[in-house]
Amino acid sequence: MNRGTAKDRATTRTARGGVPEHFLVFRDTAPRLHGRFVVVRWKTS
Repeated sequence: MNRGTAKDRATTRTARGGVPEHFLVFRDTAPRLHGRFVVVRWKTS
């Protein structure tokens, strides 16, 4: 799971276009489904 999450992290970073590490870490800590929502919510805030 850790390896898969790490790969997802890199993919998200490129897709978002350079998202702060804080968001990446937050998403890693949060569940996969909620992780995406959390990142979007934090970005909007």
